[in-house]
Amino acid sequence: MIPFKPAGPIEGAAHTMERYKEYCAINGLPSPELTDDERLAGMAKWLTPFQRAKAWNEAHPEVLPWPAQLAYYGAHGFIWSSPTAFVLATYDQEESEWFVGVAAGNWWELFAIAPHPAKWACFVRRGVEHRWDYSRIQKLANKRYGLLTKET
Repeated sequence: MIPFKPAGPIEGAAHTMERYKEYCAINGLPSPELTDDERLAGMAKWLTPFQRAKAWNEAHPEVLPWPAQLAYYGAHGFIWSSPTAFVLATYDQEESEWFVGVAAGNWWELFAIAPHPAKWACFVRRGVEHRWDYSRIQKLANKRYGLLTKET
């Protein structure tokens, strides 16, 4: 059996899936017929947080296209990318809250690196809106992972 080598970081999720299908055909394995979410979950270990966020965005056409999201958050929000986390967020001074539009990777890190203190952290996951007390999240992140956090 020929070993499978995932695509490199430049090639991205779509190319990795095509290579995996070729690998299955060469080795007589059934071709994967997965949903987009199952495919993303399986490829997550090979992708950086930035690539996972981009792949999720491309698999969900109902959201703003990836270049438009990057442009919007670059002009009106906050973008963070590291080897372990990626986030696109906006800060509302009136409500003292961070709204996380897109995130991937170690989400505890996301709360530790925010440039402004806030009262709330808000996000939508699977269609459900969440609003969490920001200082409590920072304390949990510090307790569980020893992250240095900015106190609000």
